[in-house]
Amino acid sequence: MDQALQLEIAGQSQLNLLEESQAQWRKLISPASRREVRPVHILDLADELLARIFEGIREREVQHPSQYNSPNGVDDIRSIRLACRRFCDTSSHLLLCIAKVELRCSSLSRFEAISRHPIVSKGIQAVRIYLGYYDEILATDFRSFVDYQKSQTQLFFSLVPF
Repeated sequence: MDQALQLEIAGQSQLNLLEESQAQWRKLISPASRREVRPVHILDLADELLARIFEGIREREVQHPSQYNSPNGVDDIRSIRLACRRFCDTSSHLLLCIAKVELRCSSLSRFEAISRHPIVSKGIQAVRIYLGYYDEILATDFRSFVDYQKSQTQLFFSLVPF
């Protein structure tokens, strides 16, 4: 027999012995180690990972026309917050990304409350201020105002697919 062939056969038999030994060790160790290992749960994830998952839910595409009234994923975030306190804490900042403010006491009070909230205020990315200003013609001529509002409503419904 050739020396190279003998070395290959010897190496193969050593590999078989090693694999058998490995299998025996696995049989001995596996039952003992499995008792110590517990199943992984979603609450085992770090808060940062949970927040990223919830951001993905918040940023998903609008799939159905009934969702146009609510910003993407806000209804889902509201539901997530009800699951447990940790979900609530890691998703609440996603409820509002744009604060809308009008020049009325109730609106300004609401904006102040949002800005002071320790969690919700962290999610605000922009503030939209509505001044409620109309052109002088629209402000003084009721018929022109009605025609303008009618045209704006028709434009809105032509843009939103139902």
